[in-house]
Amino acid sequence: MEVEKIEEIKAHLNDFWNDQAIAVDADSTSIDELVAAMDSKTAVEALIKVEEIVGIELPVGEVIQQGGYNSREEFIEQVTSSVVKYVEDKKS
Repeated sequence: MEVEKIEEIKAHLNDFWNDQAIAVDADSTSIDELVAAMDSKTAVEALIKVEEIVGIELPVGEVIQQGGYNSREEFIEQVTSSVVKYVEDKKS
């Protein structure tokens, strides 16, 4: 997959995480304390734009981790790598 598409996916997932972030403590000073973990049902919503980027429909069960994600980095890296793997496998 092209580097540009991978970067576009990562940027979208980062923005999606930010849009879903919930302040759990208004007095928190750390960004990590300001966001809650993302459940898998919410993460599925991010695939709408990712499918537009890659140009194919993605199987939720293969690209979204059951149980969700504990951090922004985990979400971005795992979803991106799963999408890239799926798209590359489909090319074969």
